[in-house]
Amino acid sequence: MRNLIILFLFLANHFATYSQESKFILIDSVTKQAIPYAAVLFHSYDNGLYTDSTGVFYASKSEIITLSHLSYCHKTIELSSITDEFIELVPKSYSLNEAIVTPNHKKTLKGKEIGYKNLGTRTKYSGTRGTIIAVYIPNNETNKQQFISKILIELDKEKKDEDGLFRLHLFNAEGWLKPPQSEILFSDKIYPSATQSKKSFSEDVSEFGIIFPKEGIYLGIEWLATADRIMGRPLSTNPFLGLTNKCNENYTWIKNIWSNEWIELKDTDIVKLGKYKYLNAKISIEIIELP
Repeated sequence: MRNLIILFLFLANHFATYSQESKFILIDSVTKQAIPYAAVLFHSYDNGLYTDSTGVFYASKSEIITLSHLSYCHKTIELSSITDEFIELVPKSYSLNEAIVTPNHKKTLKGKEIGYKNLGTRTKYSGTRGTIIAVYIPNNETNKQQFISKILIELDKEKKDEDGLFRLHLFNAEGWLKPPQSEILFSDKIYPSATQSKKSFSEDVSEFGIIFPKEGIYLGIEWLATADRIMGRPLSTNPFLGLTNKCNENYTWIKNIWSNEWIELKDTDIVKLGKYKYLNAKISIEIIELP
């Protein structure tokens, strides 16, 4: 009986230790600075959260997790192996294109907008934490050298009492019949939903010298949730993305980063329940042709 009691106490203590959530801080392996809004995938139930603005997240030490961030190499780790609260990620090394569109260029070169932002709005979509919607924008002038100077999106803030957080993505493309391919690294900037004005969001990206690929490009938006929901329930939040039904094909794909599987928007309830044929994200780019 005494041995059974000791075993019970040992197991109870072990369970309590591993079921309690511990604090972890994600940091850059070089600078030792905190990494905010990195994705944390829990292998035990294929769901996850983001680190907060100080790189902090909470989890049980029994978890196996995968950490990912646009600017860092992915890392899978057993939290039981962490002896203190710090976890390091190694930064990716990449260089910007040398042909930067300088301020002097922008004064003399006129940009041209292509995409879907100015088409009629049929409905709006608000993503939950970890949702990415990306739309394909074709390059119809492949014989010219063109650079992306601006990203233009119809966004709205319908929940007036909260500011959602989002980031932008650019993906390589193999035409609109295939999902977004590898990520084009350009910025890991985080935007609050209050950034947009009068349902319009515009970001100047000319400093990155992003070539407009001949195969076209996918441009996406990722919902990070609100600051107080980074580690809470994954509720839908600001911003609301405009969707148009003024296209004759599906150019838009959606995924949740925890499952990492792209689905055509036309195959989701967003389209089916609304009895639409196609809906596409109201996103455009401004391009500049260099002499």
